[in-house]
Amino acid sequence: MRKNKMRRQYRSRSNVTKIIYVLLSFILLVVLYKCTTYLFHPERKVEDVINQFYTLEQTQDFSSSWELFHSSMKEKFDKSTYIQDRSHVFFNHFGVDTFSFTYTKLNELASWKMDDSRETLTGVYEYLVITTYKSKYGNIEMRQNVYLTLENEKWVILWDYNF
Repeated sequence: MRKNKMRRQYRSRSNVTKIIYVLLSFILLVVLYKCTTYLFHPERKVEDVINQFYTLEQTQDFSSSWELFHSSMKEKFDKSTYIQDRSHVFFNHFGVDTFSFTYTKLNELASWKMDDSRETLTGVYEYLVITTYKSKYGNIEMRQNVYLTLENEKWVILWDYNF
C-alpha cells in the first residue's frame, strides 16, 4: 500500500516538473523571438545608420559620413565639395565645436523621390533629425527630414530636394 502512495507522489511531482519545463521553454522561446525581432528589424538597422552618420559628422569625419549617402546624393555633390562645405559652414563659419542630435521616426513610405528628376524609390523610412549647434551666434537648431532606403543591400541616406 505504501509503495502505491509513493509512486503516485512521484508521478505527481514528475508531472509538475514536466509542466514547469514546458512553461519555461515557452517563455524562453517568446523572449528569444522578441529579442531576435528587435535586433534584426529593419528599423533597428536604419537607426544604426542614422547614428553612425551623425556621429561621424560630430567628429568632422565628413569623408566617412559621405560614404553613407545614396548614389543620388553622391551625384548631387562630390566628396571633396561636401567635406569642404560641411566643415566651412557648420564648424568654421558658425564657430561650432560639435553638436547634439536626436531623431524620431515619422513614416515608412511605400514610394518616395528625392526630387522630380530622380527615380522613385520604394521601401523608404522617413525620420525627423534635429541637430542642435552651440555656435558663436547662439544656439541653432536645425530640423531636417532624412530618408533611408536600401541600395546594394546597404541602408543609405537621402535628403529631400522637392520644392
